[in-house]
Amino acid sequence: MLGLSSVFAQEWSAAQKEVWNNVNTYWGLMAKGDINGFLDYSEAKETQDGKKSSESGRWTDILLKQGTKWVMIGDHGGSDKKE
Repeated sequence: MLGLSSVFAQEWSAAQKEVWNNVNTYWGLMAKGDINGFLDYSEAKETQDGKKSSESGRWTDILLKQGTKWVMIGDHGGSDKKE
């Protein structure tokens, strides 16, 4: 016979709920393929002598909330050039 038991979970703080809301927003954008601006980047350049080039890649920022402000504490990324 299976017994019933109560499962207790921690109540999330307002800060945890805010982070989780942002995670869900990012996942929704990724599911739609709309990640430009926070995971992908592209850049077009032109030198003074008129030579044109472009670069694209991926980037990740690591943020920490201190008080009411989000502070960048790390980042990583770079070009996705095929060599």
